[in-house]
Amino acid sequence: MLLASLYVTVKNKEYENQNNQMQKDTKYVGIIISNPIQKEYYTKYKLKIEKENTNITLYLHYQGKQNLEYGDKISLEGEYIEPDTARNYKGFNYKNYLKSNRNSRNIKS
Repeated sequence: MLLASLYVTVKNKEYENQNNQMQKDTKYVGIIISNPIQKEYYTKYKLKIEKENTNITLYLHYQGKQNLEYGDKISLEGEYIEPDTARNYKGFNYKNYLKSNRNSRNIKS
């Protein structure tokens, strides 16, 4: 039980450090690792950030007209938006969901 608690603490600290780094950066280079998901006002892509010593995956909400495809390498500049936490008691916590989903993040461009 102690080992599991220590593991969770280390992973949470790692996640928070990556969040802090993402907030400082505004330019990213990454590879699209999913097929596009068409939404009403944007297209959603899963993107793997190329940066030394990191394993960051994020979701890109793209409102442009250019069609991106799986495997495309892109350079982008945008605003990092930290995921929402639960607003209601025992409500859905998107930030915790992403923590358990291999450290995915959101970025709007």
